[in-house]
Amino acid sequence: MDDVCNLRKVFTLVKHYFNVKAISLQGGGIIDGAMLAQGLINELSLVIYPGIDGLSTAPSIFEYLGHSEERPAEGQALELISMEQKPHGVVWLRYKFHNLPIE
Repeated sequence: MDDVCNLRKVFTLVKHYFNVKAISLQGGGIIDGAMLAQGLINELSLVIYPGIDGLSTAPSIFEYLGHSEERPAEGQALELISMEQKPHGVVWLRYKFHNLPIE
């Protein structure tokens, strides 16, 4: 992987120069997919609103733009750590990412 898309290197530099220890990623599917593929996500906070649009063009949480044979979530698993019901049928789910051993 070249340095242009090496997010791990970018965050190492941000930590070194600005003493940032954690970030809250509020991005879209493409940046989320890039972070997922590089194993840089340790928690997923997911708020579900019960709205329906039926559009197939709606973006997803993780959209990885790599090659079709790549598996950006390979070796990662989610563990539900909390769930909370909010007003108007909204549900807030929090998941912890685990890195699984590659066999």
